[in-house]
Amino acid sequence: MTSTAKSQTTPDGVDAIALHEEDSVATVLRAVAKGEDFVVGCPGKQIRLRAVDDLPIYHKVALTDLPAGATVHKHGHWIGRTTTAVAAGVLVHIHNLAGRNAGNDC
Repeated sequence: MTSTAKSQTTPDGVDAIALHEEDSVATVLRAVAKGEDFVVGCPGKQIRLRAVDDLPIYHKVALTDLPAGATVHKHGHWIGRTTTAVAAGVLVHIHNLAGRNAGNDC
């Protein structure tokens, strides 16, 4: 992790959270710059990722590589499907995720 990332890390030491073991995305708890390494708190573990995109605070980031059409889970619930392949560390939003209500309301 870079020294800049350490100074901006949240007080509990994580920069994003995933609440359920089935989650394929995490919620970013602070803005993360493209190319920056960051820590994701997951159930029972922490993982390190590198941001492929700028990640705005409270947006979703892919935890693993997801193929096009993959079911996306957040907080243990199905929220939609990827519309394109999405690599780990990529911002997950309406440009690459179709919401489960078909209104692209992700």
